[in-house]
Amino acid sequence: MAACSLRKVVGKELPVLKKKLEGYLPGSAIVHGTIELGIKYGLLEKLGTKIYVPEAPKPSSLVVATPAFSTKKIQSLSVFWNTEEEDDEEVAQLLRSLPEWDWKKSVFFSCGPKAISNKLEQMANDKYLGDGQVVARRCDDSYLHLYDKETPIAINR
Repeated sequence: MAACSLRKVVGKELPVLKKKLEGYLPGSAIVHGTIELGIKYGLLEKLGTKIYVPEAPKPSSLVVATPAFSTKKIQSLSVFWNTEEEDDEEVAQLLRSLPEWDWKKSVFFSCGPKAISNKLEQMANDKYLGDGQVVARRCDDSYLHLYDKETPIAINR
């Protein structure tokens, strides 16, 4: 990935992005749900959610959605990239290029695979994130279990 900057994904690009992500995250409710809101209902603008991808000549797996959720005190990002395909320093440079983002404020990262949260923590420790002053504080891990209609669910009572 040739690092440069992030660009906003809009309109007709959303289905293409969703299809691309299916190869990486086939069952991700967060990623697919956010993009689906934009495709089917045009709700991204109404909710203030923006989706960004690298503006680069070489394909990249990095996707950033902001805000993942909103509060008055915390900024939030939902991020995904294939940690085996992308260079840590280039991903950090791209995250720093996020338009209208204040790295001096607290940031909550919402990410699916554990490898991504581990990478973000390491990036903060290595002073790659934001202005180099970002301090990683681990939140409790949480899990999202997905079931489809073909998967029987056993409930113990």
